[in-house]
Amino acid sequence: MIKKTKGIKTPADLRGKTIAINSMGSTTRYYLMVLLGRNGMTESDFN
Repeated sequence: MIKKTKGIKTPADLRGKTIAINSMGSTTRYYLMVLLGRNGMTESDFN
């Protein structure tokens, strides 16, 4: 979840932020990697 005041409107706005997932082998991580890839980003774009 993201607070409205953080100004995050697109996936690219997440660049440089910290993203938390529940497990490295989870479906959540899989879909995060798909989202990143579709937006030209990799894990190295985040803290």
